[in-house]
Amino acid sequence: VDCPGVDSTEMMNIEDTERVNTEYYETLYAHRIPMLDRVLPYVSYDQCSKGKRNIRAIEQYADTSRSNGIDVFDFGCGRGSFLLLFPQRPMKAYGLDISPSATKNLASRDWGRDRSFHVVSPEEFDNRKLLACFDVCCISHVLEHVPDDINVLEILAGSLRPGGTLVINVPINEVFEDPRHV
Repeated sequence: VDCPGVDSTEMMNIEDTERVNTEYYETLYAHRIPMLDRVLPYVSYDQCSKGKRNIRAIEQYADTSRSNGIDVFDFGCGRGSFLLLFPQRPMKAYGLDISPSATKNLASRDWGRDRSFHVVSPEEFDNRKLLACFDVCCISHVLEHVPDDINVLEILAGSLRPGGTLVINVPINEVFEDPRHV
């Protein structure tokens, strides 16, 4: 994987990792073709397969009969596949991503009358302003990019309501070294 400005044979420091990840994901999610941005969460194999797998993992916990809805948070929401595929209605979807374009694209979508999307800022997350706010939290293929993963997991666990579910995915058996991973 080519990361401009970083020698892949050397370990990156935290600042390098944050810069490389921010540049990479901002470029990936930057708004280019509006129609494509709307379709990719549903057809992109990688995004869609992870989203569907995560939905299957929590189906047994999701109570689709809740008339007051459910609050779902996706840390590292990207194109929003997990949130867009989530079966619960009504639903308040919340997302945080290293790419401002990712959350901007999701916020500009029409989520329908029984759904809404809210951007969570890094400051809200870091300052633990989300205590016991969510029924489901998802962090999929993000922990390997985070220098302080224990802190992130503690905040996510604290943001769950009693009985809430935390979905965690990390890559396994990767065949290449990714310089964006810490």
